Amino acid sequence: TQDQYLHAAPELEARGIRGTYIIITGPREEGVWTDGTLDRQLFSWDQVRDLHARGHEIASHTATHVDLKAHPQQAEAEIAMAYENLSRELPRASHFSLGWPYWRSSPTASDQARRFHYAARAGGIQGISGSPGLGGPNGMAPVDYMMIGSRAILSTDNLARLAPLFEEVHGNGGWFVPSFHGINDGLIPSMALGWEALDLETFRELLDGLASYGFWFAPFGEVARYAMQRDTLELQIWQSKEGLRIHYSGRLDPAIFNHTLTLVIELPKGYLLQSVLDEESGKLLSFHVDGLSFSSTKSYLVELSPGNGTLLLQVNRQTL
Repeated sequence: TQDQYLHAAPELEARGIRGTYIIITGPREEGVWTDGTLDRQLFSWDQVRDLHARGHEIASHTATHVDLKAHPQQAEAEIAMAYENLSRELPRASHFSLGWPYWRSSPTASDQARRFHYAARAGGIQGISGSPGLGGPNGMAPVDYMMIGSRAILSTDNLARLAPLFEEVHGNGGWFVPSFHGINDGLIPSMALGWEALDLETFRELLDGLASYGFWFAPFGEVARYAMQRDTLELQIWQSKEGLRIHYSGRLDPAIFNHTLTLVIELPKGYLLQSVLDEESGKLLSFHVDGLSFSSTKSYLVELSPGNGTLLLQVNRQTL
């Protein structure tokens, strides 16, 4: 809806945050979507392209927002048509994630979605700890990338109500996906508002509250691709005459899964990492120490380029 374009995007960008706009594609030309008994004003394809050019992710919300758990027989047409629309209107985007209408799906719909999408948002409004399917935080790696949990943000929500979820993610690691449907500044026409529109000041308060935890903010699809790429990376480690070698290889399409990953190298106390050579390019890679020097191990962080490669590590024993 128009409020998400007019109000959400500027607030996100003012904080250096890129969001994910999950859009219904079918009524986009007409500019109005009938949501039950309400007509809602949508932002245009030109505005969709503008958001994409500004760094936000554009994802599918199917063609007409049919409940695909209740009507799985419509899944193929709804998902395929929306994908076709997005591909036509955003030719520079090579892949799209999906947001299930009403956060729910069916085995039939999920099978169809896998033909076009690598990840899909599900979830709910309860925000129960340990239950991503009911809106709780996800773990470090979702169990099912076609059913990644998200928490619908309601008009009655505020920072105090959501703080326990923020604390859970901050303390245990994982992934929290807040889903905002509308932002109300008190002036915008009601037709331009999304479902359960949050007032603008509370929206700002939530964004600032999230930022105070030091979370990594990224669009939904970007985080999904990063996690999938990370969890499928294969490592081979062996000692050679020249030093310790690590070969890494990805099993996913590098055209889509193209993030730089961070390799954590743990050495026993008393050993120092001297150098890391990328054997393919012949370049020395930078690295830095992570962790406290008095711990039993010392961790070094090295960035890995997407795809495959071999690193040559020089490790020396520290002398007193």
